[in-house]
Amino acid sequence: MNPGRPKKLTNRINFYPTAEMWLGPHFWQYAKCTKEEALATDFFLEKRDTPHYLYLKCWPEPFTRPDGEQGRMQQRLWKLFFHEDCEWPPGSGTICDEPMYGPPELMPKTS
Repeated sequence: MNPGRPKKLTNRINFYPTAEMWLGPHFWQYAKCTKEEALATDFFLEKRDTPHYLYLKCWPEPFTRPDGEQGRMQQRLWKLFFHEDCEWPPGSGTICDEPMYGPPELMPKTS
């Protein structure tokens, strides 16, 4: 599976924007958006605000690719949570549409 690129929040804490997230109250001290802004975002498939965490689901199954539609969703998460961009392949300035790099089992089969 592709957990995405980690965001280093502290020396001990990395955050991975994934297809399904349970965000506790401490997360918001590191995010560049508020919990209310995340709740107002329209690209989540499911949102549950509870007293102990905010559950967000943005993709029907775990991410397996950093490119294409999944890559663009991961990019939306980065922009929402950290006001930063992510790109694939690294250094390209964008998210490519065609599968590029990655483990052989995730690459398209060629004839």
